[in-house]
Amino acid sequence: MVKEHIFLTTTGGGIFYTNLLNTPWKELLIGKTADVNDTWNIRAAGVDKFWIGTQRGIYEWKKGMAGPRPVNVPLIGKCPVITQFTDKENVLWMGLGEGNGLAAYNLTNNSLQLYSKKDKGNQLPIRFPVCIAEDEFGDLWMGGTEGRGLVKWSRTNHQFALFPPAYNTDFDNGVINTIYADKRGKIWMGTNAGLVKFDISSQKFKKVDMPEALSSNTVYSLAADNKGRLWIGTKNGLNCMEPGTGHFFLFGGYYPSSEDPVLSVKYDSAANKVYFNTAHIFYSAIPNQLLRPRRAPGVLITAVTSSGNNLNPAQSISLPANDNNISIAFSAVNLVDGMQNRYYYRLNNLSKNWISAGRTRQISFSNLLSGNYTFSVKAQMADGTMSTNQATLLFSVQTPYYKSWWFIVLAIITTGGIIYFIYLNRIRQVLRVQAIRNSIATDLHDDIGSTLSNINILTELSNANLSAPEQARSFLKRITEEVNTSNQSLDDIVWSINTLNDSYEQTVARMKRYTAELFEGANIAYHFHFDEKIAYKKLHMEKRKDIYLVFKEAVNNIYKHAAATHVDISLQSHQNHLQMIIKDNGKGFDTTQPTSRNGIKNMKIRLAKWKGSISILSAIDEGTLLTIIIPVL
Repeated sequence: MVKEHIFLTTTGGGIFYTNLLNTPWKELLIGKTADVNDTWNIRAAGVDKFWIGTQRGIYEWKKGMAGPRPVNVPLIGKCPVITQFTDKENVLWMGLGEGNGLAAYNLTNNSLQLYSKKDKGNQLPIRFPVCIAEDEFGDLWMGGTEGRGLVKWSRTNHQFALFPPAYNTDFDNGVINTIYADKRGKIWMGTNAGLVKFDISSQKFKKVDMPEALSSNTVYSLAADNKGRLWIGTKNGLNCMEPGTGHFFLFGGYYPSSEDPVLSVKYDSAANKVYFNTAHIFYSAIPNQLLRPRRAPGVLITAVTSSGNNLNPAQSISLPANDNNISIAFSAVNLVDGMQNRYYYRLNNLSKNWISAGRTRQISFSNLLSGNYTFSVKAQMADGTMSTNQATLLFSVQTPYYKSWWFIVLAIITTGGIIYFIYLNRIRQVLRVQAIRNSIATDLHDDIGSTLSNINILTELSNANLSAPEQARSFLKRITEEVNTSNQSLDDIVWSINTLNDSYEQTVARMKRYTAELFEGANIAYHFHFDEKIAYKKLHMEKRKDIYLVFKEAVNNIYKHAAATHVDISLQSHQNHLQMIIKDNGKGFDTTQPTSRNGIKNMKIRLAKWKGSISILSAIDEGTLLTIIIPVL
């Protein structure tokens, strides 16, 4: 839009112009060759006079002329004039293509100043600018397509400064296609990586890109209307931004081919119209009509999934305790710029306040605690209009079994039972130890105590019969026997409480040793057979002691009373029982006759303690067969 005329520059087609949109367009060819008809820009140079920047220099055209004519600007000649910008000092700044730098042509005194990268003193940081803007302080800002960054020309010292891009920052792409300086100290740049704002005072960059606001990250053109709104031509259509609120508006579906690249945007303040064009279509629109309030969208839940399984949001949803993850997808019906909808959600058990989800249309929750949940979501369009409803999803997470009341009660009972069992086992151990102590004390009292008493009596008798040597010698011999008996009893007690002997193998070894000591001195032949299958089975200390004492009582009876010359002893396993068989060829005895001796009675008492049994077969002059059976376990 120049001097109430609308011009369209083209590639190889010259210029088309009109003064009213409802009148036919007129074609204006610059010359006969294609390159001179590559037109870049046009500006008003006086009353009904225009300067046209082409691929082959500057041309001037006046209304009524048959065709444009070259403008003889010294030192510019046939250089491509990519951009023209007139500052407030009436200086025409021209970007000269093909690396020819920047020209500053004073329209008042026709003086010319050239700047390029070849200058040694005040070097232009870029090959040539494609866009130029002037801020409120009179400084110029420009950018190029080579990616070097933002260039400032200071009005004060006429020096250039470069603000280069930096990796992984808000200004990470130095290709600047268009530039605009507002009246609030901000420079807006359209780059190939989004819209970038530069704060002059703080010298900080701030980028806006997809999907936060723009329909495309490639920005071709910028223009501001009389309300400060920034109109943005992108690779995917027209956008608009309200700097005060930061809201962006997209216009997909508002006009034909609305997703085609918008190559240029201009604003006509007099007509309050926005003009923009694609590669094939020219448009004009009144800003308020494009930005008129729209019908509030309705938001709905579109999908619910859990561990890859699709769930029906219309039905009651109950998640297992061990699969307490859920993803909820939602959307708001907005056919114009639905991609710009913002969403807010809340989950009653986690937050009472609304949480912004931005433009994300799916929320996932993981490791949810058991309980009932209400998920709510609402939407907001780019112009701030809120959705007419809140979409709601009710779901629950089942209580894990280990948190249920019955499990807790069972756990308490089990824990109490375990504690009681440990306590009871401890009491039993204490009682068992005490019983062992009592048993040892009893054995010491009964065996060792009585033996020592006998020794004491026999010693006094020996002293009293010193005058009768034979009688005294008899008493001393009995003292020796009592001492040997006492030693044997003490050795039995020590052996019985030693845990290293808690096996059948060690018990049988002691049986063999005792049998050898007893029978070999009396010239009694014996045979001892032992089943090796039970050799390494463990024996309880008391059980081991009773088995040994029963055996000892049996062989002692043979030694003292049987007058045997041969004894067979067999220990073998039979159906989880230990079977001890002792057979001698002695004089035997009548088992039906009562006896006052306690040996057999004691044997039966010890065996009954372990649920064992004893069988005695004997007859006069036919020997004796003793069978003892005790459970192995």
